[in-house]
Amino acid sequence: MERTFKGLVAAGLLGSLAVFWYIALVETSRTVEAIGVSFLIVLALGCIGWLGTRTATALRTPKAQEEIARIQERASQSAAVLSESGSQAARETGQQLSPRLAYLFSFQGRVTRMEYLVSQLVAGCFLVGFLLLLLAAQGTVWSLMFFSGVVASVVHLLAFGVRRTRDTGVNQWWYLLILVPPVDLALLVFLLLVPSDEFSGSRVS
Repeated sequence: MERTFKGLVAAGLLGSLAVFWYIALVETSRTVEAIGVSFLIVLALGCIGWLGTRTATALRTPKAQEEIARIQERASQSAAVLSESGSQAARETGQQLSPRLAYLFSFQGRVTRMEYLVSQLVAGCFLVGFLLLLLAAQGTVWSLMFFSGVVASVVHLLAFGVRRTRDTGVNQWWYLLILVPPVDLALLVFLLLVPSDEFSGSRVS
């Protein structure tokens, strides 16, 4: 196969030189130009094939095979290290995010008046920001972002409302009054002003 490509290289080179010599000494024509281009193509194909066969022959030597095996082993080791590092980073990130997400969206435990006030202000700012983004850049993506932000904000507000209701000493089910206007405004003022455990041990607890 290598001899064949060498023959193509030789034929293409000799043919190209002959065509160039003919063009230099005699008037050129489209036929001669086409023949010259054909010889150049043959020369290019011969060079590519010859280099490919030489490369394949070089790669089949024992030394090259050993080097390829070492490279593959190093690549597999690097891939294993990167995979382990990625898995460890994902686990660490999950461990760091879990307590924060639990604090923001869990319905268990309690929150103080200050925490409840901050949550109301932050969630309100987020809702206004999402609404402004939706109005400024309308589209499916922005609509999905707005919907996701609203759902997350509502869940956060409900979680903090339930936990703040429990913190006052009142049974958390009283927070359902938030669905009854205008009682919801009175309940909001109640949760912002009543200290912790104010009604602990009472009939409403």
